[in-house]
Amino acid sequence: MQKEHIDEMKRRMESKEFGTPADLDLVNEAWAKILAEEISKKEQRFEDITGLWVPKRESAKVAYEGRTREDLEIPKGSKVIAFYNKSESEGAPHLNLVWVVNEN
Repeated sequence: MQKEHIDEMKRRMESKEFGTPADLDLVNEAWAKILAEEISKKEQRFEDITGLWVPKRESAKVAYEGRTREDLEIPKGSKVIAFYNKSESEGAPHLNLVWVVNEN
């Protein structure tokens, strides 16, 4: 369990959100909701890296290029995948680059 969740529950207990004495059913429901949110985050299969476009200037070495929108930390052993983007939009990337969070 992440420290932020423990701190949140301590704060909620101290504010007497669950009654005095604390109603354990309400406390358990709050923990269950936190755990369900964490599980759903982990079940996200792909994390976006960037769109990739064919460069405007032809290069002997660069096939596609793109830029990240935020700092990324890709865990060691993650799989990086480039999906074809079948968009009709002229400005859309040719590929979408992602990494796999949970490989089943």
